[in-house]
Formats: sequence, structure tokens, C-alpha cells
Amino acid sequence: MESENRPESRLTLLNRRILIAGSSSRSTDADLVRYAQRLVELLTAGILERGGRAIVGTGKEPLHSDEPDAPALLFDWTVLGTSDQVLSMTGPSSILSGPPLTCVTSEKAEAEIPTDRRDLWNRLRQNGFVEVEYIRPGARSGAMIRDQQARLGDVLLVLGGGAGVEHLADQFLSRRLPVIAFDLPLGASRDDGTGGGLKIARETKADPMTYFRLRSEHQALAGSMYSLLSTRGGKEPVDSVAAHALELMEKLERPMVFYTRLVNPAIESYPRVEHFFRKIVDPFVDRFGYRRHEVGLDKLEHAFINLAIFDQLHYSSIVIADLTGERNNCYMELGYALGRRIQVLMTAEAGTKLPFDPNAIPCHFWSVTEDIAGETEKLETFWNTNIDRPPLVG
Repeated sequence: MESENRPESRLTLLNRRILIAGSSSRSTDADLVRYAQRLVELLTAGILERGGRAIVGTGKEPLHSDEPDAPALLFDWTVLGTSDQVLSMTGPSSILSGPPLTCVTSEKAEAEIPTDRRDLWNRLRQNGFVEVEYIRPGARSGAMIRDQQARLGDVLLVLGGGAGVEHLADQFLSRRLPVIAFDLPLGASRDDGTGGGLKIARETKADPMTYFRLRSEHQALAGSMYSLLSTRGGKEPVDSVAAHALELMEKLERPMVFYTRLVNPAIESYPRVEHFFRKIVDPFVDRFGYRRHEVGLDKLEHAFINLAIFDQLHYSSIVIADLTGERNNCYMELGYALGRRIQVLMTAEAGTKLPFDPNAIPCHFWSVTEDIAGETEKLETFWNTNIDRPPLVG
């Protein structure tokens, strides 16, 4: 099936960047490790088939034992191998904003790719399926890789693991991003941490809303839906667990796009800005799998508007900053987003004079015309070109 023919209605995880993290201990039963690897295969295939994107690492692939059929202790190569199989048949979705895979790695980790994985690694890059982001040259810090993965991710899935996944979970939760852990007693490849994925799963059962939020119409079902992810120590059919996990992810609150823009109706350019956001930006954001937040239109969680603005801005995944009218508050919120290392798309009405070098921050200049489809296509081209630009602040 070609990606261009895939109905958009099936792309229920469109552009959601999902990181599957964790590991197993060599002391864990090999069949349970195989169960976890099969679960990762099913989750990866389901994510890609629904228009989602996967975040991975690379490097070594330690095995459970020296046996010929021993399962791997880590999951990155399982994600990459499954992605290669799926994408070779379907290709990425035609409206995906960027490659379906993002690999965060280091020079040293890339040098440690096993010989039998080299062809797979080269094929994924040659086919344009993977974007590679490196941490600082010469560095090999796992914490630096995890920080970058967390900055890019929308959802974290955890199976086993130790201190590394605990750090990742803290990073995602600090941004109010969902963390979904499976109750598999896998241990950790380094035998470290305070319980890893199994501990997080137990805590989630007691307080699901701390770890994820469903859309408002589904939130009352959070506890019961999460209970369906229980593997009972690997006794539940793995395909059933994967299906329930994918269903839960489909019902998660979508990543937020924060609008900072001219909102004063007394300003001459207001009707044109309003036209651009209602006719072009709103449908585009919804189609690409996000939810908007616009001050004055969408629900606030704080009584004080200034606090509410920066709270929503602080935890947004993307900021669209429209500088038409050159309003001081828009510049302030743009600066805050850049300092926060949030993905920013800058827009303005054609003819707007920017008070800084536009080469540093590309800007999409729009016009009000009757050609809605044409203007939407221009915005889509700008989005796809710039949405994954590295942050200005390192």
C-alpha cells in the first residue's frame, strides 16, 4: 500500500514522536525478554502505520547470552529493524512532517554499530527514513542523548530499564508529556536504578493522571484503559497488550501548539491576522495531529491571565509566533520559547519589517487571498522545512 493512498482518518498518531526506552537484565528469563522484544515490534509497527514517528538511539546490541537465538537486551535495533520492514512496504505517510525516524546518537556510539547491523543502518539512511542528530563531537554521555531525545519526544514508552529510563521519565514528566510503562519484570541491562519501568507501572496504577492525560472525553477511563496494558508477567497475549497500548496512545491529549499573535481588534491588521489563523493555521494544526492553544479563545487553567499564558507556553510542544503588527508581547513570548528550546515557527504578514536578522530565524510571510489551498500549501512547505531545526540555544 502506497503512503499517498493511506486514508488520513487512519493516521491517529500522526506526527506523534514516540520513544520506546528500556532494557533487560541478563538474569531475566530469556522467554520474558523475547516477549518484550515482540511487544516492541508490534508497538513500532502500529505507531508507524498510524502516522507516528519513532525516536531511537544506536550503538551496541548486547545479547542475553551466547546462544545463537539469544534476544537482545536493548530495544533500539528492534525498533530500527521493524521500521525498515514496515516502511519498505508502505513508505512514510505523505503528510508526515519529516522522516519517520529520528536517531539521537554520538560519534562513538555510531562507531560501535555491530557489523551485522551496518546494512540496515545504511539502508535506513539511504532511503531517507531516518534523521540523525549527534550530540557534541567526542562526547558519549548517555545523559546528553536522553536530554535530546526528551526535547524531541511527545510520548515515552518504558519497558524495564534502570537509571536511564528513570531519568527519561523525569524529563518527559517535567514537560507534562505522557509516560506509559509496562509491568514487565525485566530488570536493567546495567542492573541499576530503583525499579525502572516496573516501578513506574506500579505508580501509574495508583495515580494515572500523574503519568498521562487522555482527551477530556476519555479521561474518566484512564485507570481502566491502563489496566488493560498489564502483561501479568508476560502471561497476557502480547498482541492484545500492544493493541490496548496503541488504543490508549490514540486517546492521549494531543501535543499543543501555542499561538502568540495580534489579538487586539482595534489594530488595522487584526482582521487579516484572524483570517490567516482561522482559515489557514487552525485546519493545518488539526490536520497535522496537534491541538491549539490561543489566549482568549481556549480554556485557561489559571485565574490570572499572565500566569496562564506562560504556563501554557512553557509546556507547549510548538509555538507559532506571528509578528504582524510588531507587538511587544509577541516578541517577549517568542524569546521565551526560543530560550526554552521549544520548536518555533515564525510567521508574519507580507511586508512586515522584522527588527532582527531573518536569516537567524526563518519567517513565513503570508498574504490574505482567496486561494486558501495555495496558502496552506506554502505554510506546509515552510513547516516541513523548518519544524525540525535545531534550537538557537544549545
